[in-house]
Amino acid sequence: MPAAGSSQAPARKQRRTWPWFLLAIVLPPLILRGFVLRVFEVQSASMQPMYIEGDRLLVLRDAWESDPLERWDVVVLESSFDAEIAAAAEAVLKRVVGLSGETVAVRDGDVWIGAAGAGESELVIARKPDALIESLLIEVMDTTFLGMPWAWMGPGELRRLGDEGFELIPSESTPALARYGVVIDDGVDGRRGNEPVGDTALRLEIGPGDGDLRLALREGADVFEAHLAAAERGGASLSHNGAGIVAEDPTFPGLVDGDEVLIWNVDNGVRLFVQGRLVLAYDYAENRRQTPGGELVNGPGLGVEGGPRTLRRVTVLRDAHHADEGGFATASAPDHLRPLGLGPHEIFLLGDNGARSRDGRFFGPVERERVLGRPFALAWPWERSRWLEPNGLAR
Repeated sequence: MPAAGSSQAPARKQRRTWPWFLLAIVLPPLILRGFVLRVFEVQSASMQPMYIEGDRLLVLRDAWESDPLERWDVVVLESSFDAEIAAAAEAVLKRVVGLSGETVAVRDGDVWIGAAGAGESELVIARKPDALIESLLIEVMDTTFLGMPWAWMGPGELRRLGDEGFELIPSESTPALARYGVVIDDGVDGRRGNEPVGDTALRLEIGPGDGDLRLALREGADVFEAHLAAAERGGASLSHNGAGIVAEDPTFPGLVDGDEVLIWNVDNGVRLFVQGRLVLAYDYAENRRQTPGGELVNGPGLGVEGGPRTLRRVTVLRDAHHADEGGFATASAPDHLRPLGLGPHEIFLLGDNGARSRDGRFFGPVERERVLGRPFALAWPWERSRWLEPNGLAR
């Protein structure tokens, strides 16, 4: 996340121009040797937001034989292992989440892994790298004013500033607070989903003011509250369930006009960035579940204390989520998980867009030999073209 006003477009254009000039020289002989390179067209929404329908990817065939597959790699596979997929396409794009010889499970939308023969209690959450998490965040709501479904909790004043966003003005002794008032679920394209999503995020564009910022994320019965001081005071801290500080950075210089703040609780890990710099980090093992029958609350909250603060934009986001569907590695009943053991030559695959993906939850493990290769470049459309890391991130 570059700083506001930074100029990176010329460099980006140069980086994009010379690789494709080189490809124009290198690709023809590779294409003639079709067993080395394949052009794959994305034909479904199952890997959004990273890949969209119509994207054309360049795939090195069988590269995994000399460069072993790793968790989170994106792969192209021939589709004959599943009749429903094979009826629509000869090949399919998915992400590797379970490796040969492991035990894998999908619980609460996340991937859990263990050694061969591991039981449910021995599984640990599979954490995605921070850069991959950020690239997979899905926008839920973007606003320049805290209207519905945000609920203004006061006290103090909420003042609309038109194109400049809004100002939170706390009372002398009490923070000005607001909470996102609806359950965040795994719906896409404006449609209601099937499951609530616990892994959520907030992105904020900071305006002028001398107020400290308070942010809250909730998953299950766990509440994480971050405090970012204004530049006059400095410092940042994170608390968990009100039981004291679990992460802090006393050297944080404080918020200033123009800062962008991103906080998430994803894969049982809280991260807070200011202007792209990691300020706070905290990992934990398990979530505490909410009391059955209680009000389900998973929306974020925000507030200001110690003085007024303008926020130009607030965006609510969520992580990729895989609902408890299908017959493999999921739960047959609440709190009754069915871990899946993978054979010595098997892998387990998921699509990033869980609500629109037919993946390992439905067709089970896949033999590693069905992998045709890993995309190394997004070639078309031009405005999205880039070199790719094995996990799909831009090089």
